[in-house]
Amino acid sequence: MNKLEYNQGREIISPKMPEPLRKKWTGKRKAGIICICAGLLLAFLLSPVFDVADIRVNGTDKIPVESAISASGIVKGASIFKVNPGKIESKLTTMAYVDTVEVKRKFPSVVEINITESREAAYIYFIGNYVGIDENGKILEIKQSAEDVALPVIVGTNVTEFGIGNMIKIDDEDKQKTVFDIVKQLGTAEIRDSIKTIDVFDLNDIRFFTISEATVNMGSMDDMIYKIAFLKKILEDNGDNRGAFIDMTNTDKVTVRGS
Repeated sequence: MNKLEYNQGREIISPKMPEPLRKKWTGKRKAGIICICAGLLLAFLLSPVFDVADIRVNGTDKIPVESAISASGIVKGASIFKVNPGKIESKLTTMAYVDTVEVKRKFPSVVEINITESREAAYIYFIGNYVGIDENGKILEIKQSAEDVALPVIVGTNVTEFGIGNMIKIDDEDKQKTVFDIVKQLGTAEIRDSIKTIDVFDLNDIRFFTISEATVNMGSMDDMIYKIAFLKKILEDNGDNRGAFIDMTNTDKVTVRGS
């Protein structure tokens, strides 16, 4: 009989391990199991199955897919866990024609980039150039010829900063807000194609010139939403109105003279 065993009636009983020793042994066992599990998990996560094998770009028309992938910084073969959607989205929003972007990791090996493109809403004339902007004032392109411009051209401003992909800066904050508001409201009313030029040199005497060479005196920005909606109806009801003068400074007494 083992010296560590003794009789207690008919039953042979082994003495229990001392409590401190038992706890120490149990702790080591748990730590060992945790280390083994962590090692297995790490090996699994670093396995080639999680390497980026496909980068999908959706929603682009003007933006080349290769340009979007290059700007994202994503590299095929890199671990998908190194892909940071937030940082990539920030990079891509600085590109011209990118309005919004969403990056998704699709495990185990696909990254999806969903882009909503900006569209030109107007052009701002500045030292011989036509600076194309979207509704929010983001610069999308710069053209040198008026013949290439088929949207309203804004004159009477002094641009202080412009670069493709950046927000345009006008030296007068009130004038900048006016430009953005008018551009958005023309889009809402769907009459951008009818307006050739917008003169905001004097914010109390804003003038539109239509593609049919009609002059529209809009006055100040007061009631501009109503004025633009009213102008749309006038243009629809009166046809070409070539050479006409439309006075909308007083919304209670709008006049249309000449044709």
